[in-house]
Amino acid sequence: ENPKTKSSKNSESEKAKNNEEESVLPKDVLIELYKTVKGQDELVKTIVTTIWVNLYSIGNKRNMLIMGPTGVGKTLVFETLSKILGLPILVTSTSGMSQAGYKGGDLTDIISQYLLKYEKDPNIDKGIIILDEFDKLAYKGEESGSVSTMGIQNELLKMIEGNTYNVELGQRIYMFDTKNITFVCCGAFQELYEGEKTSEKSKIGFGTISCEETRKKNQTMSDKLVSYGLKREIVGRLPIVLQFNALTRENLKDIILNSK
Repeated sequence: ENPKTKSSKNSESEKAKNNEEESVLPKDVLIELYKTVKGQDELVKTIVTTIWVNLYSIGNKRNMLIMGPTGVGKTLVFETLSKILGLPILVTSTSGMSQAGYKGGDLTDIISQYLLKYEKDPNIDKGIIILDEFDKLAYKGEESGSVSTMGIQNELLKMIEGNTYNVELGQRIYMFDTKNITFVCCGAFQELYEGEKTSEKSKIGFGTISCEETRKKNQTMSDKLVSYGLKREIVGRLPIVLQFNALTRENLKDIILNSK
């Protein structure tokens, strides 16, 4: 065997070994997140698992809907996670957005913001876009205060499930597909959130939850979200629904004394 070929093979082997050693595992991500985010342990596990599946399982992207009061760490979890994994992340508010043809920010502005920030990032097609104040898009008839609210949901549905956009950046047109982007819709959903928590507290006794019970609970939550004012189609594109815990006195103490 040619010494140069042998040397090249050894070099490739060492490189592969180093890459394997440097790769971050889900458990490593959890350990780092637990240093920063307090009081949401089980939810953090679900988030890490979901992002991992989205990154390494082709064609199986799962978007998320996150409910909970202000200040409990809804966006912090994803911002910290993106730093650990080196993923692009954009946190943007849907408040003030409008349907194309109406006065206000267009939904394609979200893609423009993302591209301007991460145009040269090698992981640009696998990033995370957090749509904050998502509950403000709920359509409640005349009470919604916006004739285009349902239209915004329709356009957002295309973006979440995966659509190609031609975005003008400076002097050129950038073509971008959102099919591999993880969309996280965040909001307080106050009435829904508080009602669900009250329902959970009213249960008596302990025990394991069967798959059938989990399915029924998910179906019930989907129905509640639709009643709240979200289109059933858009709810169907958000299969992971998580309710963040309100922080307790002990959580706050833990954050002050131990949080990274």
